[in-house]
Amino acid sequence: MFLLAPLSLCKQKRFIINQMDNKTIHKILTVNDHRIPMVIYDVDVIKRQKTSLDNLFKNVVKKFTIAYSYKTNTALGQTMRDLDCSFQVTSINHLRQVKQLTNKKPFKIFFNSRNLTKKDLKEVIHGGVHLIINSRSQYDMVQELATKQRQKLQIGVRIDTKSLPKNTFFKTVNTGLGLDYQEFKGLPRKSKCLEIVGLHAHIASQNTDLLSIEKGIKVLSRIFEQNNFNFRYLNLGGGFPIQYKNSVPTIKSFAEKIIPAIRKIQKPNPSLEFIIEPGRYIVGPAGYLFARVNDIISNHGKIDVAVINCSVFSSVRDRILSGYVIELPCVVFKKQKIETKKYLIVGSSPSSCDTFGKYVLPKVRIGDILIFSHAGAYCLSNDDFTGVEKPQEFVWTGNHLLPI
Repeated sequence: MFLLAPLSLCKQKRFIINQMDNKTIHKILTVNDHRIPMVIYDVDVIKRQKTSLDNLFKNVVKKFTIAYSYKTNTALGQTMRDLDCSFQVTSINHLRQVKQLTNKKPFKIFFNSRNLTKKDLKEVIHGGVHLIINSRSQYDMVQELATKQRQKLQIGVRIDTKSLPKNTFFKTVNTGLGLDYQEFKGLPRKSKCLEIVGLHAHIASQNTDLLSIEKGIKVLSRIFEQNNFNFRYLNLGGGFPIQYKNSVPTIKSFAEKIIPAIRKIQKPNPSLEFIIEPGRYIVGPAGYLFARVNDIISNHGKIDVAVINCSVFSSVRDRILSGYVIELPCVVFKKQKIETKKYLIVGSSPSSCDTFGKYVLPKVRIGDILIFSHAGAYCLSNDDFTGVEKPQEFVWTGNHLLPI
């Protein structure tokens, strides 16, 4: 029987609001303790995050589409399909996987990649997928294929708005992700075989800079105006941030920057479709990494080291990619404790970079369980780093834990 440390000791106030309650954790551990390390995704959290987006934008435009960014967490593809999401994919392999997802309702797939070959292009076009080009050379490639096959194709264009955000590692300006304003002006809007029907922009992931959003959408609005608003859709990508340790702007504050421009664009074009491609925002808060303390190494008065039975490389690799601070973990004890201590929590690989962070926790012992929240985005590697065991993945439905 495991006891959950008092939340006041963990200094985890958000745990009560955004995470699994004690009863749920005990229920999971009662029958799944032997499966640790494992990652669990809470479907209710995913639904809540998606609903927050629906509530903000569905009343603004008649056509609103959420295209889940599949690369964020491929294990949750079917879950997102069950929630009637469309998809944004960036590779042929992911495209093939998404096409295997089951649901009777029709859905859209948007394909955008820096690495587009002629072979890939044929598979995208013949598969009924909407292509968003990323460069002038991609446009020319599509034009050549459409002319050769005597097809009439409709495509979107990704725009580099040159809006450089602050406070995020993932910037897209001048990285080969989209055409800038002048490059776009040089593209034929419509030809015999090719028509540009929409604009796409993704400024940055985990973007906390509201001003960059405002500047970016102004560039897109200007392109709409100069083309008599004759585009079928506006796709603003993703990048909505979630809170790890430091506070971030609310999704409502982002909407307040976006909605005025959408209304302006929509006024002369009532049939405009507004599309967003959230990934981290929807699934990030839904993931929980359960790990067991396998060793405690004392540093003789300095910070002790707690070794857990998984690695950031095979569980929460986004910790390495973006350098974010992993939220203070909740601790499940075999025996209740009051004393607190500072720990460096490290993974089980030999890499010196395999660190989860430094935390003041109730004193832990070998066998105790740590639960890291917000582990749903970019959370599992596709390969095994130095042979480290990868956590199993499950979906929590509210009553049942289903293996993926």
